[in-house]
Amino acid sequence: MVTDGGILVRELHRLGIKTLRENAQVTAPFIPIDAVELLISLSEHQDARLRSALIPLFVHSPHYSNFIQQALADCSKQGAIVLRCFYAAAQILQSQHILTFEQFGYKEPKLPSIFHKELGFNTSDDVSTQLRHLAIQQRKLSKCAINWKGTYEHAYQMYARTIANPVA
Repeated sequence: MVTDGGILVRELHRLGIKTLRENAQVTAPFIPIDAVELLISLSEHQDARLRSALIPLFVHSPHYSNFIQQALADCSKQGAIVLRCFYAAAQILQSQHILTFEQFGYKEPKLPSIFHKELGFNTSDDVSTQLRHLAIQQRKLSKCAINWKGTYEHAYQMYARTIANPVA
């Protein structure tokens, strides 16, 4: 597992996710991070901003959904909760904003709905209701009473801004 936040941010930048600033202090040689290791490292990281980067990662690179089950097998209980819930949030938010992405030339495949039954929300509900139900479930599972819905929306909004206003 990669614990150095600077290395994780550098990898996210390499993948096209520029929601977090790169740290010029990172001097380690660049080695791409394996997909499973990246998912585990982000979901287990102590920095909430890096955990939240899972949402733009899944929206930007839907093929990472292929590595979730393998990552879950090696995650801690809390890391698995983060991974499941943030993936579900990415899937919900992507479905709401798919036309916006297409406007900016992103034609990534739709994320499959993997955890909606397990996490207790109905994909036929409106997006706000799905996010609210997901947030309630994450609060119960994690025993952490923070604004999860706001966390999901903020992570998505940061990513959407980088799509609308790309910086070199």
